Amino acid sequence: MILMRFSVLVLALVLLLPAGAVSGRTPERDPDAGTTSKAPIADLDTLFDALGHARTEADAKLIEGEIWAIWAHSGSPTADLLLERAMTALENEDVETARLILDALVELAPDFAEAWHRRGEAAALAEDYETALLCLRKALALEPRHFAALTGLGSIFEEYGDKPAALEAYRRALAINPFIAPLGTIERRLSRDVEGQKI
Repeated sequence: MILMRFSVLVLALVLLLPAGAVSGRTPERDPDAGTTSKAPIADLDTLFDALGHARTEADAKLIEGEIWAIWAHSGSPTADLLLERAMTALENEDVETARLILDALVELAPDFAEAWHRRGEAAALAEDYETALLCLRKALALEPRHFAALTGLGSIFEEYGDKPAALEAYRRALAINPFIAPLGTIERRLSRDVEGQKI
């Protein structure tokens, strides 16, 4: 098992090597990529407080962007680079490669909430909902305010037909980030389905 995990990590790292790295040449790289040299504008507690009190969607998106920027940094340049490459694979709809990288990433950085969130996202895209649920719950154990992980949970519960659980997950996400589009509309629809039409 340990050998298999090590092999997965090595394979993922090889996949991530920039062109020329194998030959021994030092590749040119964005100095900000995969590092934590840029200090966050504000800490997460301050940002979440501001997000909960945002007055417009535009304001919320700016704050949300800062939260995502902090979430993307684990404190390890290697882990951050793995996450970056996994996200690129997901954007390119290469779910298999993304899952391989993310499997290695959670072995390398088991306390990195965003790694677990993205691993859950990749599992859901592969319709491996059992793994997706486990990963999203792990992400939430590490970062209970992860509104995207809560939204993902809600989507999976809906897929399973568990509307009350989906509604609860969506409401928890909206309590943290009221401007998740189009989650408000979905929450209202589910509310009618689960709780009935209010008089």
